[in-house]
Amino acid sequence: PGLGETSAYGVHPSLLDACLQLMPGGLPYPADQTILPVAIERLTLHRAPERAALWCRSVVRPANSAADKTIAADAWLMDDAGRVCVTVE
Repeated sequence: PGLGETSAYGVHPSLLDACLQLMPGGLPYPADQTILPVAIERLTLHRAPERAALWCRSVVRPANSAADKTIAADAWLMDDAGRVCVTVE
């Protein structure tokens, strides 16, 4: 299916992957360090993304402690009108 088609998916896997790839983008980690997503706490489909341009906004949550090596982030996939289509927590 195409990116906007929801017959097989609520949200196309490539759109979800794009949001996950964006999450660590602004973190101050060395280029030789790999950061991988290991879990999604919650994924909410608010509306099916349409074929129009989509935007993803990502925010890193504050660490629980200075020793915490886990990074948590949230992302919102939005349409051109700014309506949230998908929330990833």
